[in-house]
Amino acid sequence: MFKKLLTTSAVLLCAGGNAAYAENLSQADDYGVAVDAKISTVGYGAEVQKMVSPHFGVRGGAQWANENFTKSKDSTDYKLDFNWFNADALVDYFPVSTGGFRLSAGAYFGDQDSSVTGTPNNNATIGGVVYTPTQIGTVRGDVTTNNISPYVGIGYTSRTESRWHFSADLGAKYNDIKVHLSNNGTLASDPTFQANLRDEEQRVKNDLTFMNFYPVVGVSLGYKF
Repeated sequence: MFKKLLTTSAVLLCAGGNAAYAENLSQADDYGVAVDAKISTVGYGAEVQKMVSPHFGVRGGAQWANENFTKSKDSTDYKLDFNWFNADALVDYFPVSTGGFRLSAGAYFGDQDSSVTGTPNNNATIGGVVYTPTQIGTVRGDVTTNNISPYVGIGYTSRTESRWHFSADLGAKYNDIKVHLSNNGTLASDPTFQANLRDEEQRVKNDLTFMNFYPVVGVSLGYKF
């Protein structure tokens, strides 16, 4: 009987030791550095993430986006160019230490600027006044944002024994939008025309208020080393 108890105890101790060992291995593996390929509404790029405790992780990365195209609308030829670069530094909080749901906060750094030029072929209204194409010339509009944008969001990352993982994010970053319009027509130096152009600037800025809290939606696939 005594021998049987010793044998049972030894088996339980070994099983417990193996479980603890496996758990320690799992936790150690969870703290490895992961590199992700990411695509989101701020561009495409790469991100590095690392767990620093059972509930907290840190991330950092960079994403790019650039595009240019031309379009004609309402007798005006438009050309749009944007070249975005964003680096991010984020802290993730996992309410459940073994779960994948996370709350994120941090900031995006860089430029999210755009420019558009428009050349009217017919009379156009600026600031409530009708002008001829010669008076207007080509109008250039520059939209700029702050270089540091605070970010908050939620997300999920698969936390399994596999070294491959999937992540998703849903959040918003704050942008301070600025708009500047200029032209090269015959009234480029006319004070009245410039005042009307400033009114038009404000209208454009009002139309872009949706970008003040720019939605950041992204997915990534990564490998943990």
